[in-house]
Amino acid sequence: MSPVHMNPAQAVRAHEILGAKISIAIHHGTFRLADDGIDTPKKQFLACRQGDSFLILKNGEFADIP
Repeated sequence: MSPVHMNPAQAVRAHEILGAKISIAIHHGTFRLADDGIDTPKKQFLACRQGDSFLILKNGEFADIP
């Protein structure tokens, strides 16, 4: 899916480059479309994110962002 999606490390890097206050990881763990495990992207996000400015929502979860 790399032509149309970022991997977790790329998403965290884009968040840093853009100086975003908040970023939200969505559309992960919804469908198994790749060779990796369905929870692999979430584990990778948790391993490479810095602080609490990158939210990783569960399916159906929402966040109230000011």
